[in-house]
Amino acid sequence: MKKRATLILSIVLVIIASVIIIYIVQHSSEQASEQEQEVEEFKEKVLEENKEMFKRRDIKKKFEPKSIKGIENENFTVSLESKSSPTAYEYTIQNVSDKPQTLEFTTSQRYEAIINDEKGKEVYRYSDGKSFMQVLKDVTINPGDELTYEFKLPELEAGKYTLTLRLVARNALFSKKTINITVEK
Repeated sequence: MKKRATLILSIVLVIIASVIIIYIVQHSSEQASEQEQEVEEFKEKVLEENKEMFKRRDIKKKFEPKSIKGIENENFTVSLESKSSPTAYEYTIQNVSDKPQTLEFTTSQRYEAIINDEKGKEVYRYSDGKSFMQVLKDVTINPGDELTYEFKLPELEAGKYTLTLRLVARNALFSKKTINITVEK
């Protein structure tokens, strides 16, 4: 008799637990459904508000793109030449257009110099180990004017290298210039 009562009690407990689990699952899915509906309503509201905002926005300023764009640029000539000594180089950007051109710098660094050995391995980078101030600076080059930077080679082993200089201005992708150099000892 005790076994039968224990069995009946176990069955009743399993049924009660099942009913509770079913109730929790149904109640959770109802809450999830309500939350999903609230999220959808919020999305629709935000989209509707943004549509209204864009309809009301007045754009009064005429769009005038900067003159300096892309890698090729007809407004400038770029040169990198050896000067008075075998370790001194002059990097020059000249405005050959008929309008002033503005270069946008974001730090006090004006150019980057990279030297690679014959195998293409980088052996020197001008900015390595240096700190530059975070300052915004626009440099305007008038028609016919040029911007020149002098660069001195670091101590290198004898061999053949490539020297690449480029401006670090935000809008100066065109400014990269690479030459081959030979270091003799």
